[in-house]
Amino acid sequence: MGAEEPEGASAPTGMGSKMGRVRDSPTYRRPLHSLSPMSILPRNQQQFFRYEIKYLLRPESIADIRHYALPYLEPDPHARHLPGHRYVVQSLYLDNGDLRLFRETCEGLLRRAKLRVRFYPNANEGTCFLEIKRRQNGRVHKTRSKISQRELGVLLEDRDLSSQADHHDEDREQTDPGFQEFVFLKSTLHARPIVEIRYEREAWQGSFDPRCRLTIDDCIEARPAAGLDLPSNGSEWQRIEEGFCVLEFKFDHSCPQWMQQIVRRFELKRVSFSKYGRAIQKGMITHSAFMI
Repeated sequence: MGAEEPEGASAPTGMGSKMGRVRDSPTYRRPLHSLSPMSILPRNQQQFFRYEIKYLLRPESIADIRHYALPYLEPDPHARHLPGHRYVVQSLYLDNGDLRLFRETCEGLLRRAKLRVRFYPNANEGTCFLEIKRRQNGRVHKTRSKISQRELGVLLEDRDLSSQADHHDEDREQTDPGFQEFVFLKSTLHARPIVEIRYEREAWQGSFDPRCRLTIDDCIEARPAAGLDLPSNGSEWQRIEEGFCVLEFKFDHSCPQWMQQIVRRFELKRVSFSKYGRAIQKGMITHSAFMI
């Protein structure tokens, strides 16, 4: 299951000169992890490392793969009682005016990251998760911090959270490393909302090792971020990968035998695929995203 070279990506039509400024940015070639204070903070349960392997497949091929994998799987606890073990995922991606994080993904840098806010429309209404997803030498490092939508609006407007009634922990910036890092990177990168993405996810975990996961994402849609609220009342959603779904294997250390067997049996070809990157390539961005 050797990794293939990440596929290149071109800039959206009409944006080349503006986005090209990123190459002259004094911080562009500085590794994103060097901007983070996390090295001096204790780890918590909202951080983890794992491998994530993606395959872009036609929907009609999924049934046979699912049938073969079922003896090794059980539904994800969050999807156990949902029809088809599926739920909706919606994310707001942040980037700076030069789309630095998008560029790093396109160029296949060994150390790259995404900055996003994730929420689940069908559950935990009013709750979001601040996420930083890094990829370092093929392995994913993810931090995740819970936050209310009210707090999110304040955060995106660069206002002080301490005055908010639902901000119970006065020392949150010291006690929640994930929150602290997100705020730090957002400020350092001058990041702002760029694109919203949503999709339906079918989620499974290993019967013998729940840290092994198999997910299937389809109905992948995107739209330009219309403002600072999540969800926004922006433009209509548009499909960004019509006729395909994303099959993903996730595991902490070595790839389980049953995953390797699926790859060989169905002759799966690993791909480099970023929902955020594809949305930008499809032109899901407004001019206001470039305004400093």
